[in-house]
Amino acid sequence: MLSMIEGPEVNWLGFFFEEFRPWSPDFTIEASRTVWLNCYGVPLHVWNSDTFFSIGRNWGEPITLDDATSKGLSFSSGKVQISTNSFGVINQEVNLEVNGKLYPIRVMEEQMVVNNMMREVNLQL
Repeated sequence: MLSMIEGPEVNWLGFFFEEFRPWSPDFTIEASRTVWLNCYGVPLHVWNSDTFFSIGRNWGEPITLDDATSKGLSFSSGKVQISTNSFGVINQEVNLEVNGKLYPIRVMEEQMVVNNMMREVNLQL
C-alpha cells in the first residue's frame, strides 16, 4: 500500500502531509477542534486580551479575540477563539480572580446552527 503513494505522480501529497508512515496500532492522532467562547460578566477594568486568553486556557489554547472584543465595540460579552481537545460542549461558570476579588464569568461555546431549509435551496440553485 505504501508503494502506491511513493511514486512521482503523487508528489502533490507532500503539500498536504508532513510525512507518510505505514499504519501501526500504536499510531494515534491528537484530535482537536476550533471554537469561539462567549464570555459574560468580564469586568471592564480587566477587559483585555490577557484576561480572555486566561479564560480560554481553561479549555485549550487561545488563538485570537474577535474584533468587537479587541476593539471594545461591545461589552455585553467578549469572544475568544480557542483550539481544544475537548469534544463536549463548553458551557460553564468560572471564577475570575482580580486583586483578591472573585467575579463569576459565564463561558458558553458559540454553537453553529445550520439551516437545512436554506441549504436545500442553495443546493437547488
